[in-house]
Amino acid sequence: MKNCGIRFDGREQCYYVCDFSSNGTFAGGRRKLEKNQWIRVERDTLIQLANDKCSFMLI
Repeated sequence: MKNCGIRFDGREQCYYVCDFSSNGTFAGGRRKLEKNQWIRVERDTLIQLANDKCSFMLI
């Protein structure tokens, strides 16, 4: 099972995150990511998978 994809852009010093899950991926606590679309996410952003029990910080 793949929940999300994460890429780091060293030139721009930011991340790109893509939601592949059926329950959603959230950035910054509230922003639900569009499914199957790579979205620019700044460093120090909290990413939550489906619920708040699985989360991590992009640093």
